[in-house]
Amino acid sequence: MSPIRTEKEILKERAQKLAVLVHTDKQESAQNQSMVGFYLAPGHYCLESAYLREVVILKELTMIPGVPPFIQGIIIIRGQVMSLMNLRKFLDLKETGISEQNKIMIVCHKGMEIGILVDRIEGMFKIDPSSVDPALPHFGGLGAEFVKGVTREGVIVLDCAAMLESKKIIVQDNTNQ
Repeated sequence: MSPIRTEKEILKERAQKLAVLVHTDKQESAQNQSMVGFYLAPGHYCLESAYLREVVILKELTMIPGVPPFIQGIIIIRGQVMSLMNLRKFLDLKETGISEQNKIMIVCHKGMEIGILVDRIEGMFKIDPSSVDPALPHFGGLGAEFVKGVTREGVIVLDCAAMLESKKIIVQDNTNQ
């Protein structure tokens, strides 16, 4: 026969088990990265939410001549002028045109801010970085260098830091020469 335990002993044992579960959950959430998901039809993409400042609706766009083809133009967000990058063109994907449904993700990294044109925003979610598989071999377009990998659900994980640090978008300032 097992000894009779007091109510206090039973509660203490339960509390210890629950404390272990909470600790494990905190470790799991520390490993997971917060992502923002979006679509560039028909693909589903995401990038780390730490780079996202805000999402805005495309209202006015001013075209600028002489810029790379992936720069759609400039936009003004609360008095701040910034470039609008067409992510389809930047990643060498099939062009579908701009509609009223498009959204702009304002992303920033190391003092650089740029608007990124996407079809629509899915929302925020978390992924475990260890669950991201390397990019598929057939993703060999010009944008392959900006792909971290693909989740098991088929979401393409983009490297926002690599995009914003790319020599493709950084314009050399030669005014002091």
